[in-house]
Amino acid sequence: MTEQETEAAAEACTPFEISCEMEDDLDELRALAMALDLMAMGMSTDEKDEDSVPIGHIARRMKRLVEAVEERREQLFKMLHPRRHELEGSA
Repeated sequence: MTEQETEAAAEACTPFEISCEMEDDLDELRALAMALDLMAMGMSTDEKDEDSVPIGHIARRMKRLVEAVEERREQLFKMLHPRRHELEGSA
């Protein structure tokens, strides 16, 4: 998606819809981090292999960042939910 398409889509959406759509992007990032982690593991069975260490580090860092962003996205999702008061009342 181009920057212009992203901006146009963002303008056409409510903040709640944007928080919902973020989930797909986070899932993709999570999958990329897992792929990097698998690459690092497959490069060598030796944990001290110089080539696999940076890739494994990047993968683990990506996973932590994705989880942090996902937590904030979930907070936004709950805060912006159109039926927030109904959902909080039943909890």
